[in-house]
Amino acid sequence: MIVGKSQKNEFGIGFKIFQRPFKFQCRLFHRKALFLSQLCPMSRITYTERADFLVDGKYRIAVCGEGEGQKFDSSLVVMEDMIERGKGNIMPLWLAGFTY
Repeated sequence: MIVGKSQKNEFGIGFKIFQRPFKFQCRLFHRKALFLSQLCPMSRITYTERADFLVDGKYRIAVCGEGEGQKFDSSLVVMEDMIERGKGNIMPLWLAGFTY
């Protein structure tokens, strides 16, 4: 089950992930869609203000592109795209594919 918080924007009502310039919006949307498609069948995914997703009520997950993982709080699990190995709280996004 996915629960998202809707917000007003220039196009009407939308979700947080859609409030970026179009070029980055598509890439970010695809990354987040990949993550959701792998975890939704077995986990309860909700939206949170501090991160992109809250998995099973205890894990705060942020999904980002290459090199953007360092800007997030260390209390979050960061799923970063285009990396081979993780370090600390940063994990490669492709690892989400093994959870399905």
